[in-house]
Amino acid sequence: MSRVQVMSAAVASAAMLVSLAGTASAVTAQPPGDAGEVVSSYAVAGPGTVAGAPTDHYSDAAGAQQVFAPAAVNLPFDFTFDVQYSLNSRDFFPANGRACVNAAVTGGQGEKMSVELYDFLQKGPTVNWNTNGSVQQYCFTGLDNGEDYYFRITHVSGGPAVSGYGSVTG
Repeated sequence: MSRVQVMSAAVASAAMLVSLAGTASAVTAQPPGDAGEVVSSYAVAGPGTVAGAPTDHYSDAAGAQQVFAPAAVNLPFDFTFDVQYSLNSRDFFPANGRACVNAAVTGGQGEKMSVELYDFLQKGPTVNWNTNGSVQQYCFTGLDNGEDYYFRITHVSGGPAVSGYGSVTG
């Protein structure tokens, strides 16, 4: 392939990405039944919040193994996590144009955490997560059911590692 052909292919790829980005639907994040300002919370019941769903463990500790399927899965799934900096969930397909993260941070009270939704780019807002042990739910809506997504959990304050559990539902 000549240098001109390579440049033409690169320009065509860039134009396609710009075109795709311009047609994406708006993704929002909010607690169910809320305008998006207050995160709903309720008492911690215990890990494994979806009966029969697979459970993954995510950790960014040195030498830690992340246990999850390499291919995208349908919702729901459960997870536990230990995070010092940031980590990604398994890839998944949303249900009915939405994905809801239900999670409690059970270790690291007073630390700051956030959750973000990605396909290959961030979709929707960064959601700040309480670290007081209560379960919170945030739903991302306006998603493409045929697209695979993942969540990024970030320990914003950079203190000791925080841990918790949760589920992702549709």
